Amino acid sequence: MALVSAGDALGTQHLNGFVVVPTVHTLATAGILEGPAVHGWIALTEAYRAATGREAAPERLGGLLAAVRTLGLKGWAELRGRGADSSLRLTPAGRAMAAVAAAHHDLLADAAAFIRGTTGFLSEIWSDRRLDGGITDLLDRLSARMATRWQLTEPPGAGGQQAAREMRIALDGVLVCPLLVALGRSDGLHHLQPGDPLPPAPWHHPALTRVLVTAGLAARDGGDVRLSKLGADRLHHAADYGVTVSYADVLGDLSASVFGESSRTSRSDSDVSRATNIWGSAGHSALRRLRSELIRDVLLPVFDRPALAEQPAGLADTGCGSGLPLREVAELVIRHTRRGRHLDTHPLLVVGGDISPDARERSARTLAGLADTDGVTCLVLEADVGEPESYDAAVRARSLDLGLSEVGLGDLLHLQMFLLHDRELSVCGPGAALDQLREALAMCSPSALVDALALMGVSMRPSDPEDALSVVTGEFTVDQCDGGTLVPGLVAAADLVATVRRWRPYLRHGLLMAEAHAPRLTVPSVQESGPVGDTAVELDPSPAVWGVHAASSQFLMPQQEHELAMVLGGLACAYRRATGTSGVSVAHWVHSEEVYFDLRLRALPDFAFPPPDLREVAVR
Repeated sequence: MALVSAGDALGTQHLNGFVVVPTVHTLATAGILEGPAVHGWIALTEAYRAATGREAAPERLGGLLAAVRTLGLKGWAELRGRGADSSLRLTPAGRAMAAVAAAHHDLLADAAAFIRGTTGFLSEIWSDRRLDGGITDLLDRLSARMATRWQLTEPPGAGGQQAAREMRIALDGVLVCPLLVALGRSDGLHHLQPGDPLPPAPWHHPALTRVLVTAGLAARDGGDVRLSKLGADRLHHAADYGVTVSYADVLGDLSASVFGESSRTSRSDSDVSRATNIWGSAGHSALRRLRSELIRDVLLPVFDRPALAEQPAGLADTGCGSGLPLREVAELVIRHTRRGRHLDTHPLLVVGGDISPDARERSARTLAGLADTDGVTCLVLEADVGEPESYDAAVRARSLDLGLSEVGLGDLLHLQMFLLHDRELSVCGPGAALDQLREALAMCSPSALVDALALMGVSMRPSDPEDALSVVTGEFTVDQCDGGTLVPGLVAAADLVATVRRWRPYLRHGLLMAEAHAPRLTVPSVQESGPVGDTAVELDPSPAVWGVHAASSQFLMPQQEHELAMVLGGLACAYRRATGTSGVSVAHWVHSEEVYFDLRLRALPDFAFPPPDLREVAVR
């Protein structure tokens, strides 16, 4: 089984704190963590009405459902039912946590305010400007409390001590995560070793020093502040904190998302700190290892094939960010493959595409040096993952403008790194979703479908199309949130299927993909009759991943369900790897017929999560 470590426990807990603290504060301020939720089940609609004084239209419940699920993944809440019909209640651990939050409302308010100011705080540090007075006051208050271990009141009874301990670590994360990002992205500091002194300004600011010393990241030595062994290790992994911290503005406005009034989206440079997001995604230690394995095992062999004419015309990285990963891949192809030795007869086209103007500007600078290599041409284009047709037209037009033979998306090998979940929905409503899945079932590979379902624990014999549709739709379990709006899991899955089907004509040479995933909801067996009982969620060591994506209109699916949607889109997996928690995967997707009929493909590695015992689905 191919597993990669997802990171150390304390670092993950700090990241969780950066997301969980504003989530708890938002729900506690609205009164949702008291009253009925403490003593038993309360309908999501009733919780919304009690918090806002307004009747809850079903579609407005997406943000609240997503926030409660974040607490559920932490083990603090339970959900029963699906979508707008959900009910919630706090677990015993959640009740203890709610008591801590109630006793320290002002402290959590300060922590949430610091998160709202994080983007400005980071920009001031990087530009060596004087820190804003408001953020400095917050830092002074919070760092002083951190130095005394937050002085939290432990609720009486079982679980009180544990709840206070977890809240202390979460509050630590509110301060530690931005400071590590600030250190990691500051010029020259990421090379510091244990015992090296931090430069005086601004790192000797009393509040910053207090946080670093209290967290064990640094120690005072006379007039110096020196990095500790733990601090040097965390600094080496500072990019691991970048993606979560880049959503500080979204988390600072979490109430708008929770109560269905948000227009925040990860697709907007004004809502997400794009530079921090790109840096974190490109530099994350576990993700870099996964990408490097994918490149070594799949991409380089493609460009090392003896038949040069059968190789792709080049590479296209959609969602290219800074362009650095794409440049590194192109350089490996140029230096270490047969293709790189024959660029005079078989030139290489390197295409970076991104929806963000900031990202495109960075990519153009990053890729500029590749153009000095004879036989290599670089393009940087606006590209929306939901519109491959217009992307293809742009590539064709630009290749002709440059005097090349016409090249389209179908001539390229494609990379999409953490992109496909970040798309604008095009399928709206359960009716359109069922139509999309019905059509996809009629066209996808039956063998690939049977295998994908088997990995989910479903053994399906050939069946009536409508029975097959019922089986497939029942496997999409996670409802989503789009700007606070509720998106049923079925609709989000059908939208992914539709997007993949639009991309399929352009994937003649395959798609190399990295994706983030949510845990899968526990669903009742299809053999059970009667009303659905309690629906729980699995605990997740990294609920922050779900929390930031749901709040910024991104659609994380469980890995099993994501793979089923890819198969319904007409693809099959030829290679896969995943982190130990199945929270992130990398895969090589090709047309289904290549996996099932092309014997040149290497054998598929063991699946990244053990398939459960198969349950027979008798469909006639």
